Amino acid sequence: MLLIDSGNSALKCRLMESGQHTDHVFPSHPDADLDEFAAYLKTLPACDVYLASVAGVAIRDRLIFLIQQQPGLNLTQLFALSELAGFSNGYHDYRQLGVDRWLTLLAADALSQHDVVIVDAGSAITLDLLSKQKGHLGGAILPGFNTDIQRFRQIFPAIDFTHAEISDNALPGRSTRQCLQLPPAPIDAGYINQLILRWVPLLQPPVSVLLCGQDAQRIAASLELPSQQVSDLVFKGMLKQIQLTA
Repeated sequence: MLLIDSGNSALKCRLMESGQHTDHVFPSHPDADLDEFAAYLKTLPACDVYLASVAGVAIRDRLIFLIQQQPGLNLTQLFALSELAGFSNGYHDYRQLGVDRWLTLLAADALSQHDVVIVDAGSAITLDLLSKQKGHLGGAILPGFNTDIQRFRQIFPAIDFTHAEISDNALPGRSTRQCLQLPPAPIDAGYINQLILRWVPLLQPPVSVLLCGQDAQRIAASLELPSQQVSDLVFKGMLKQIQLTA
């Protein structure tokens, strides 16, 4: 089984064989040619391939084409669902929630016995609140530490960034527009900590933070709540969805 987590700047692959796994990472930005990934596919045995992508349409379509060109690779795309095994998507329109965030929520729900805040710190930094009693309470989407505002806007080409709901962070957002935030100063780990503290009264103690993404460690150092880094949170969520929908 091959799991593929296709983000805005990186393509993460996990090949699972005989209870063991091997990870590979490939560049996946608008200018990437994906030649390394194409060569990797040719080395694989026949297997089921599961793709979860938040990349742009052009990259996603190119990935699908490359996978379908290889004999023996059986592709299934994973998407955010409205509900799965009693766990509900907190967005007003469940289809707007990025599949990566949906999968981290599934994984966190299985991993934690208590309410949690999930932080995925990549090209964009996403926060999601998970209540064990009320489910997904929404969250936020912010520019990553190394993502300038222009690149951040390009990630969301369909969004009107002048809308009044942008940066209204009194409550966690339940749509992409409500979640997007453009702070006047560059994002730092302290800002993430303050945003979590602003929203943590919505959850029941004890509350902890689950972190993943390339800058997880940087954020962990500034948090005032207990935290745990789970680098493969998306992959864990993929396995959960595959298991529950088989």
